[in-house]
Amino acid sequence: MAPSTPADARDSGIDFLKGVLIVLMIYGHVGHIGTLRDIQLELVGWIYSFHMPAFLVVSGFFFFDRVKGKAITTPLLRRLIVPYMVFEPLYLLGLLISARIGLPTSNEAASDARSFIFSVFVQPIGAFWFVHALIVIQLSFAVSRAASRKLFEDDRIVWFGAVLLLGGAVQLGIVRQSAPAFFLIGLTIAALKQDVKQNIWLSILAIATCLILNHSGLKEFSFLQIAWVLGIIGVFTNLAAILPNMIVRLFAFIGRNTLILLITHAFFVVAMKPLAARFLGIDPTGLLFTLTTVSLACIGGVASSRALDALRLSSALFGTKRLYAPF
Repeated sequence: MAPSTPADARDSGIDFLKGVLIVLMIYGHVGHIGTLRDIQLELVGWIYSFHMPAFLVVSGFFFFDRVKGKAITTPLLRRLIVPYMVFEPLYLLGLLISARIGLPTSNEAASDARSFIFSVFVQPIGAFWFVHALIVIQLSFAVSRAASRKLFEDDRIVWFGAVLLLGGAVQLGIVRQSAPAFFLIGLTIAALKQDVKQNIWLSILAIATCLILNHSGLKEFSFLQIAWVLGIIGVFTNLAAILPNMIVRLFAFIGRNTLILLITHAFFVVAMKPLAARFLGIDPTGLLFTLTTVSLACIGGVASSRALDALRLSSALFGTKRLYAPF
């Protein structure tokens, strides 16, 4: 989820995958309402089984070049830590204000200063857990690199040290077990000079096998879930070569702007809450409310990147002069 890179220098299959995943993530965070609420929530449960694990695999895959090139600390600080430390507290304040005015939200606001600090540094609330996990994972590699720099030149030592640090972070409850695991899977795929974009028929076979063996166990971290996630990645990256060009371009465009959408979507989702009853009066199923909320979050996130660029804040917040990635 790095800031923008020219579209012609990127893999459209990966960008398409990221676009689909971020839209599904936003969909999962909508407060579903209406007669189809239960069906939508069941769908959300399935989405949760793969969307963020797939993001972690892709993030690990592209992190490999930074581990190999030893450029970890500066990109980590500018691309993740600074925006996280700005927007996560803003989100927590938004939850607090929402609670004070009686606006329903999916997450509870921090009740005091101690829980507020705990939410920022240890167990973040909402989608910010993903950015927090990336920070912890990449910081572990940075610390391991710095500690071993004067003694070893072997990248395997860096990996070993990072895994030890991450094991400690998991035990302390700072990061959930599956996050570093899926990230390391992506990193390993890159280290083995393989591609996350696997054969589509092999991917379909993996998905079908997982569903047959234990479809109810795919929502918990396991070897079966790993196969399930890799299969999903393989299918979506290959769909980019099959689907109509306009659909692929649209989702690839969204995929090139994932970081800002991840960070800002919650504000737009919360802003739509007061309008839920009015939407139900128009469409009792709740689908119109869901579609409008997801669309607003996507458009609002992209508009936010344009605004930050125009105000020349992208460099200070995200370490790039141009946050917005064009269509």
